[in-house]
Amino acid sequence: MRKPDFKNLLRVLDRKKPDRPTLFEFFLNKQLYEKLAGENIVSTNRDWQWNTVCPVLINAFKNAGYDYVTVQGSTFSFPVPETEHKKTISLNAGNAIHDRDSYKAYQWLDPKDFDYSLVKNAGQILPHGMKLVVCGPGGVLENAISLVGYERLCMMLFDNQVLAG
Repeated sequence: MRKPDFKNLLRVLDRKKPDRPTLFEFFLNKQLYEKLAGENIVSTNRDWQWNTVCPVLINAFKNAGYDYVTVQGSTFSFPVPETEHKKTISLNAGNAIHDRDSYKAYQWLDPKDFDYSLVKNAGQILPHGMKLVVCGPGGVLENAISLVGYERLCMMLFDNQVLAG
């Protein structure tokens, strides 16, 4: 079992040769986390309970040979209206923002109002040499699509060159 060394990932990100092969996965799946950690994730709903999940994720990433563990930094998110979930979810389902007026009316949340203690708590139980890779609630494109919808986003970018950059 190799010991975690976050410096290897930093070397890769700096385009330098790491001391050994360096793995990277942004996330795995629940069954794999449980298998790698040798313990179950107890959850009563789709939102995992952080105090139960954090040690499992850390052990899973460590046991798989990673030098880090990915965690969401807080409960911050971009609220969107509920959409109907069938076998698939349409990328056009986003309807919170559809024009400048709805953009101005959207209730933008302040990231400072959320609890970030899970990052602090996770940092206290990390094995020596291992670090956190902290992520937000999805990527820039995923959040934009969930707020606007894919087709509408494409049309907005086409119609408004300022948005397209």
